[in-house]
Amino acid sequence: MNMTFRVLLLLTAAVALFAPAAAFAELYAQAPFDAPSFKLTNQDNQPVSDADLKGKAWIVDFVFTRCGGPCPMMTQRMVKLARQINAPNVRFVSISVDPANDTPAVLKKYAQDQGATDPRFVFLTGDTAVVYDLAKSGFKVTALPATGKDPIQHAERFLLFDAKGGLRGIYHSGDDEKMTQIVADANTLAATATTADWIARFPAINASLNATSGVLLCLAMTFIQFRRVRTHAYLMIAAVITSAAFLACYLTFHTLKYQAGSATTLFPQSAIRPYYLAILLSHTILAVVIIPMIVMTLIRAYRRQWDKHRRIARPTFWIWLYVSVTGVVVYWMLYQLAPRIVAAQS
Repeated sequence: MNMTFRVLLLLTAAVALFAPAAAFAELYAQAPFDAPSFKLTNQDNQPVSDADLKGKAWIVDFVFTRCGGPCPMMTQRMVKLARQINAPNVRFVSISVDPANDTPAVLKKYAQDQGATDPRFVFLTGDTAVVYDLAKSGFKVTALPATGKDPIQHAERFLLFDAKGGLRGIYHSGDDEKMTQIVADANTLAATATTADWIARFPAINASLNATSGVLLCLAMTFIQFRRVRTHAYLMIAAVITSAAFLACYLTFHTLKYQAGSATTLFPQSAIRPYYLAILLSHTILAVVIIPMIVMTLIRAYRRQWDKHRRIARPTFWIWLYVSVTGVVVYWMLYQLAPRIVAAQS
């Protein structure tokens, strides 16, 4: 056997051995992508779309109920994952690659038979062509319909997506190490999604506290006009507590945003933006100014220095009310008006 023939033989063997491994590595190293848009039907015969999964981490696979091969094992793996991942904001999604047979009723019975009864499970079916296109082009996994004697073929992998619909990992369902990894990754994403959910709620909470403070201030001013001093005092104490709660929520909101690395929400370029900035600037400056004024007003009331109390109480009331009202206005402009402007510009 000459040297050239030996070299060719070695090269052929290397290709035969490492080509499958290279293809496998390429699959796992593919660039992350966003989950595709879809609208399918779940096991309860209700429409489910990708929008319903926003804000949640989710794991998806492709199975079918008549499968005599890996599907039952995959579903049992998914059931095990659900036991190990306790976060309520995680979903376990299985899409049927045999929609002609897998009606919602069939999927529901399959879920019950497999013990996939956790409310976080979602079994989906739909139009056959849509499902196969979704698998190939949307989720970029193998899914081939039955042809002649060849049965349905599909990938045996779980795909993990984050709360924004971005792919975070691909895991082979038969690999125990990968299954351990997906549990850790999903729990991390669930915690991140919970933080993001709270971050999204804080602006409305802060605006509500500002509005409540403003109402309490107006009621307190009304009652003092009628010499209802005790009621006035109770209302002012409530206003102070509400404003203190706002300050705590405001600081928590920005701390969470900083820790999560969230971008600052900006008002879009438009004719209204200068008005927004003027209101925001005055609100911010006076919010700092009002704190020592409130403290001084309360101290003078506590010491029953009524003349001094009245002299500072009036400007304190108007500045405090302005800060409360503009807090609501800033929220409305940034989180309600601004998205409409962006939509109109696009």
